[in-house]
Amino acid sequence: MLTKILTSKVVGETKILNLFLSAVAALILTEVVGYSRNIFLLHPEWISSKRLLANAPMGANEAYFSRNILYRNRLNLHAWHGFNEILLNRVFSLGLLRFKFFLGDNGYLNIVFNKNKDSFCGVRLSRNPKFPSMFFQARTDGKFLLHKPIQNLVLSQGWHASRMTFEGNSLVVECDGLVRGKFQVEPLRQQVIGFRSGSNVAIVDDVEVLDSDRKLVQQENFRNHRTGWLFYFSAFASLLSLNALIFHLCRNRRRALFSLISLELSSFFVLFIYGCFDYYFWSGRYPYKGPTWGRLRALDSSAPLPSNATLPEKLRALFFTRFPFYDPEYTRWMSHYTQWMSSSPVELIRFLQIPSVAKYEHIMVIRNDSGALRMDDVMDTGPDIQSYLAENRFRDGTRILFLGTSQMWGSGASSPNERIASRVSSLLNTGASGRNIYVINGSKRGSNSFELLSNCKDHLYLFRPDLVIVDLSNNDDARSFDKGLRSLLEWTRSIHSKTLFILEANSPEIDGIRDRHVIMRNISTQYHVPLLDLNGYLTSDGVYDSGFLWWDVVHLTSYGQELAAEFIAKGIRAHFPSNFEKILNEADDMREDPAALTDTTP
Repeated sequence: MLTKILTSKVVGETKILNLFLSAVAALILTEVVGYSRNIFLLHPEWISSKRLLANAPMGANEAYFSRNILYRNRLNLHAWHGFNEILLNRVFSLGLLRFKFFLGDNGYLNIVFNKNKDSFCGVRLSRNPKFPSMFFQARTDGKFLLHKPIQNLVLSQGWHASRMTFEGNSLVVECDGLVRGKFQVEPLRQQVIGFRSGSNVAIVDDVEVLDSDRKLVQQENFRNHRTGWLFYFSAFASLLSLNALIFHLCRNRRRALFSLISLELSSFFVLFIYGCFDYYFWSGRYPYKGPTWGRLRALDSSAPLPSNATLPEKLRALFFTRFPFYDPEYTRWMSHYTQWMSSSPVELIRFLQIPSVAKYEHIMVIRNDSGALRMDDVMDTGPDIQSYLAENRFRDGTRILFLGTSQMWGSGASSPNERIASRVSSLLNTGASGRNIYVINGSKRGSNSFELLSNCKDHLYLFRPDLVIVDLSNNDDARSFDKGLRSLLEWTRSIHSKTLFILEANSPEIDGIRDRHVIMRNISTQYHVPLLDLNGYLTSDGVYDSGFLWWDVVHLTSYGQELAAEFIAKGIRAHFPSNFEKILNEADDMREDPAALTDTTP
């Protein structure tokens, strides 16, 4: 009798232990699944400025669907090519901003506030001597109008706490509990705030935002709060049902209980190991990098997995992203992600007056026939170009063909008329003695010298350019770049066109294309081709930190493209002081009627 009582007591205590372990297992599973699903798409409170651009640079969309930017439940501004600007999706009057931040070697963090359609202010906290800590005011395109240094602020590598408070018409900047600066600036009653970084490591966490009435606007730790209690209770109920089924089917219930406890303890261990692996390593891997961890791009619950996704990533998506437990909040967001991605933060766009502009995806022809610039999007095929030239004849003037990659194509510009080629056209047509300068932007994103040469021989020759501007370096392999450039030069000479080389620019935060610049300089010297050092200009003192020039290490902001266009337009006139006018005056005698051309390679 006593043995039965003791056995019954042990079984009862074991059931309670099993119930407790099931509750803990469901909690751990909720955390693991929630972290596995934590992508930027699930945080509509924050908006990436890159996605608001007419010509978004690389990584702008991928950042929303991959986990890198929220690696370890923090805002990793350096992810996806860096230079991210993340805006709080609110229009309000800022009173207090409190946050924690981490800067790696040569990292810096810009805190943007007072942002409206015309301008914005900011504070830069930096560990990079080339970009020192300061307070600044800037135009909406990023050009600094005013800046004041923050003296005696030395930041070590590690976490820091910062607080920014408006006291009347003064902004008080604190870091690690000490006042670092006080700046005269009037807080706007309506403004947007956000964070922006450079190329190197800059991480933000534990953000708290209060308005001018000290009411809470946003409190953010960048965790996935959409996989929460409903998922937990569903997981807990499923585990209890599984336990009950196993307990019912086993004749020896005591043995069944101990087996269930052993199984749950083993599950704890497996989930803990996987969770640590995912948290500290896997979730920081890029989908497009490396053969080991895959190139999975479809992280939603409905899109099919790509065929090149590796087995570990397929299993992660199967068991965690597409987990069968009921989770209505997550399902609602992911089932409508396509509609969300095609829409925009309406209030923010309206307040910042971001225009809705037409997309220019192919060859852009910029012309000034009627005294006002006009941009035409022409399909990049021979028949389409012939049809366009027949219907839109060029008047007397000069035709300039730009050949480049995504930088010259215009990635990063807020609108098409702020692209480099568009600005060059505007600058050259100003003071062109009444004659027209036609700019044909034949640049192509992701291309290189050989692909551009193929396009030239296939259809770009139909424009009969008088001057070909070659802006290359980033996408070419150094081992074949010499051959590609020489082939392009041979083609320009075969059509009796003048040539101008441009050293494609990179952010001063990297130094990755110097070898290709050497190749370009050597060919320029050997064949007496004029050359413009755009890279040297944009990284020179007085220019590189005159504002926000870059959206990543390759693609320029609207302000960066304005600087590049002014430099290129000035260089064209400097290198062709007489020849340029000669081209203007003699162009019509040197070319045939474009409508009469046949689709054959010259």
